[in-house]
Amino acid sequence: MSAACNKDRLLCDQNLKKAFNKIDSDRDGFISQKEMRRAFGINTDEITQLWKELLGQLEPDEKQKISFKDFKNGVRSLVTPKIEVIESTIKDVLDKLHQNNVSSNSIIQEEDKASESC
Repeated sequence: MSAACNKDRLLCDQNLKKAFNKIDSDRDGFISQKEMRRAFGINTDEITQLWKELLGQLEPDEKQKISFKDFKNGVRSLVTPKIEVIESTIKDVLDKLHQNNVSSNSIIQEEDKASESC
């Protein structure tokens, strides 16, 4: 549950606007692929792929630039499913750890009973 709260806090309009403004270096109210590459300091296939994913989620203007509204919606649509997978994986791991702990405690209790009878 706290992961969901953290996700909501992380993806709130205010935080996304801060991120958008840091990327939008020319302050024209749009992010270009060039600005995205400059913001991350790399010019790699990963940035190109991220850009394509963002554009696939959004409605960029004719100049292939992304508005804040589209940026916000795109980031949320890209990040939310990944966070949900991470949350589910963490829950599964915690459940297994709990089951193992319960099993370990049962074994320890049985060993304690056996040693008491000696």
